[in-house]
Amino acid sequence: MLSRFLKAFDSLNHKILFEDLENLGIRGKINDWFKSYLEERQYVVKIGDVFGNKKAVSRGVPQGSVLGPKLYLCYVNDIKQCFSKCHVCL
Repeated sequence: MLSRFLKAFDSLNHKILFEDLENLGIRGKINDWFKSYLEERQYVVKIGDVFGNKKAVSRGVPQGSVLGPKLYLCYVNDIKQCFSKCHVCL
């Protein structure tokens, strides 16, 4: 669970996020919409005029997206379960 905080938005695990959204009551077509928004994204690195091979993006949210912070809050919503002897406020 604590590994969820490494690089915050960049390391957001899609599978865990979709489970969290479902646990929050976001199911069916709406959950499918979030999946289509995040899955099958690719990136490529360009150095000078040379492009590298395309790679799949399996974690994180698109940089600068309006949904990124909201999805991250859904992702960490259950963090309180990690701490038995602390008071956690979200």
